[in-house]
Amino acid sequence: MKLIMLLSLGLFAVTFASGSARTMDQEKKVIPADGAQRVNLDLNFGLGELTISPGSDADVAVIDLDRDLSRVRESFEYETRGGTAYVTLESRPRSKSHNLDSHDNIWDMTLSNRLPIDARLEIGVCEADVELGGLPLTGLKVEMGAASGTISFSEPNPKRLKEINIEAGASSLKLLDLGNARFDYMKFSGGAGSFDLDFRGKFEGESEVVIEVGVASADIILPEGVAVRIEAEEDNWFSSIDIPKRKLERVDDGVYESRDYAEAANRILLKIEVGLGSVDVRWKP
Repeated sequence: MKLIMLLSLGLFAVTFASGSARTMDQEKKVIPADGAQRVNLDLNFGLGELTISPGSDADVAVIDLDRDLSRVRESFEYETRGGTAYVTLESRPRSKSHNLDSHDNIWDMTLSNRLPIDARLEIGVCEADVELGGLPLTGLKVEMGAASGTISFSEPNPKRLKEINIEAGASSLKLLDLGNARFDYMKFSGGAGSFDLDFRGKFEGESEVVIEVGVASADIILPEGVAVRIEAEEDNWFSSIDIPKRKLERVDDGVYESRDYAEAANRILLKIEVGLGSVDVRWKP
């Protein structure tokens, strides 16, 4: 009995010492504006936990970092030219052999709401919570790998966003309050996974939305009171598209419109392409 207890205590001591050898490095990184009038942001975040939120700071970005630098490599490059702040941020595992989990690399980033931003986000194996509400976005491109998370617009964009392009791989992703993004054109491509696309918010103007779904399911929520035209291939043996027809008029094969679509000032042109997946379209206030 005494021998077993000693062996157990020894095992505990070894496990504890091994765990305590891991060192998390905490740091605050400030990306200055240096007189910039707009921002060109490139973020490549390979693995970890990523949080992005709007802020009122005069600096382009403030990042709270909590990571194990023996396992993660990162770079922060930024300069201001011709009134534009060019910001390139990268964080990746140092080696594929490292047993790295999301808690080994945590970024909490705040972006300034004072400068127009053209943002490109490449997110790998990650838990992401991206809040872009109130940021003056002029362009947004997102590429996601095996990630899960949310991209939301809780407040209206003070600028008109020209284009949103989102490519998601094997992901579980929610896009919330997209009406607040105030975009002209949006393309969403979902490979394998489940996706929620909610277009409610303060919707203004005319927007075109292209949704391509592979081996995945997508739930689309459209705002009540906004005119819509839906173009979809419904005669596909391998896919399913569910559109409540009672709210729309059929104008052609696979084409449905709100009765007031032609003269509406605020309207959505929604094009849906499905491979082996399913799409459900619903309206909510």
